[in-house]
Amino acid sequence: MLDGEPATAITAPALRLAGTLTLWLLLALPLLGGGLTLLLGGAIGAGVLLAGAGAFWLVPVALTAAGRICAGGVWLTPSAVVVRDHGLESRIVWSGLATVAGGEDPSVRQGVVLLRASATAGGIHRRRSRPWPISVQTAGPSIAVIDARWLSVDAPALAGAIRHYQRSGTASELGSPASLRTLERFTPS
Repeated sequence: MLDGEPATAITAPALRLAGTLTLWLLLALPLLGGGLTLLLGGAIGAGVLLAGAGAFWLVPVALTAAGRICAGGVWLTPSAVVVRDHGLESRIVWSGLATVAGGEDPSVRQGVVLLRASATAGGIHRRRSRPWPISVQTAGPSIAVIDARWLSVDAPALAGAIRHYQRSGTASELGSPASLRTLERFTPS
């Protein structure tokens, strides 16, 4: 389920965030430690500044722990294709999906699927995670990029499945066992 709607999810492993989380922690912990040391040593201004910078770098760690930032993936729902990568969500309704490029397409980098939305059909609706509960709508180009190298389905299979649902009008099956069988048809044995 995604936002109360059935979905066929193709997600990246949580390990994908490990490097990013490590970097955030490597930035945050020394700053926090240095800030607290300075505060205890009487250098209030410098201590507050360093501790504040350290706390800032802990925000993404807290967002990840709260589930607001995920490793990423693609959710195919009856109404839309949803691409999540770290803290950005891009949603393209099926009627607004103009082009699916990737997989066998030599103009697209290997392991990547590009989705282009039609500007006349509403484009791409994007949300970015923030520390507060309400997500902010963000503008952006009419292209969503899926890095399939981390997914359990490779780029040609993913592009083929998305094209199938775009053209066939059978998106209503998404989120059901039938959609998993359809996805398997595009995955090489």
